[in-house]
Amino acid sequence: MGNKILPTKRQKAVFKKVFKGGKSVHSAMKDVYAESSAKNPKNITQSKGWQELMEKYLPDEKLAQVHQYLLNHKDWRAKDAGLDKGYKIKGKYAPVDVNIITKAKKLKSIQDRLTQVSKKNE
Repeated sequence: MGNKILPTKRQKAVFKKVFKGGKSVHSAMKDVYAESSAKNPKNITQSKGWQELMEKYLPDEKLAQVHQYLLNHKDWRAKDAGLDKGYKIKGKYAPVDVNIITKAKKLKSIQDRLTQVSKKNE
């Protein structure tokens, strides 16, 4: 027998809110975990217990079947949204850095530095 990691009660609660309640992982985590933990959904989505839930209820084979269906179907919008959500939850997409505040601070810092250099060269 393999060493199967069982999901925690909290992980199961978040899973239920996501898949039956239609919430995002972050939003569902805010209902179950402390705010500090809910700020980083990767804490749950990259856990072995969460991965066990994904494999049991949303196996890759099922996503592939729906994907194949969508490639050949005209009325695809609702299934496409569900498929997209499935891929996102399973972490199949490449990570996207959308931390706008950090990027804005870096841009401001660069602008300030350019202004300083420009003034020195005047």
